[in-house]
Amino acid sequence: VLMLTVATTCTQMPFFALLQDIAPTYGLRTRMIGIQEMTTMLATAVAVLGQGLLVTAFAYPNGEENLQLGYFVAALVFAPLIAFPRALASLFITERVLNDDGDSDGGKGGNGILESVWHFLRICGQSLRFRDFGFLVIAWTLSMAVLSFVTGNILLYVEYYMREPSKGVWVVVGLQLGVALSLPVWIGIVKFTGKKASLAFGASSCSAILLGSFFLQEDQVTILIIISPLAGLFAGSLFICINAMQPDSCAAFMDKTGYQCEGILYSIFMLGSKLGAAFALSMSSFALGLTGFESSEGQESTVQNDATILLLRLLVFVIPGVVLTSVLVLIFFIKDYRKQYSSVIDRDTSWDDSQNDDTKHFDP
Repeated sequence: VLMLTVATTCTQMPFFALLQDIAPTYGLRTRMIGIQEMTTMLATAVAVLGQGLLVTAFAYPNGEENLQLGYFVAALVFAPLIAFPRALASLFITERVLNDDGDSDGGKGGNGILESVWHFLRICGQSLRFRDFGFLVIAWTLSMAVLSFVTGNILLYVEYYMREPSKGVWVVVGLQLGVALSLPVWIGIVKFTGKKASLAFGASSCSAILLGSFFLQEDQVTILIIISPLAGLFAGSLFICINAMQPDSCAAFMDKTGYQCEGILYSIFMLGSKLGAAFALSMSSFALGLTGFESSEGQESTVQNDATILLLRLLVFVIPGVVLTSVLVLIFFIKDYRKQYSSVIDRDTSWDDSQNDDTKHFDP
């Protein structure tokens, strides 16, 4: 699992960083992020459904249960799909060069591993001191922590607090459906109000829903199922707006410093997302263990003590709501680059497509 995670990360980082090359304007970045997020969610749904069908199809080849064969076949089918599409895409994407002297050592380049590491650390330090980029990294990290707090504990909340374990899947489906359907909506909202204002509206609304849901009673699981798509609707702003603000802040930093370092910058965002998710999940497990949480054995759900029930309610609703409030504070200090990058076509006039007349349609 560790090797797979490392390998996947090695393909994800340059894949996401390429957006900086193929989307040079404010509006185009928003639309491409929306398409990227929608296709990701669709692919995830197809993968989950397809894996289940394959495992089931090969589970009883000889009349006996044999899940190992089903999972082996699913791995053979889906493993090539992890890297092949991105490798294929790399053959057809033109990587732009912002300038010829964009490295931090005056164009001399590094001569060894230690110099490369020092170059990486220096860029990291300078970029995080750049207010818009640094605050956006923190906001993204906190947002991923919020999503992990909710998704990592919502099933436990439904099972042990509301005593309706079979309804938990409907809550999760509602959340995911709300996020997926909201993405084109947020693209339209961003077009008229900008990313910063859209994110503030979405994050504040999601925070209000989460904090209010803390007061749901044990027998109100139906209300929770109804609320979950609405929470997902506003949570979609985190995916669209923050992801679309990333290339803006990266471009602003590179314009200011003259460095072409989008790979390093996007690796920082990816590190933040993984740290946020890891912190939320590990702290949830640790805190539940301190309260005496006991997992269910067999068909019957274990009755949890009052401290565990209260902690589950805090982990799913209150803590994420408070963290989203801190994201709102950070947003206030981040610049919206709508005017600055609304008509930027390309900085390298030697790029073949930069002279294409269609680039004028990149304006939002």
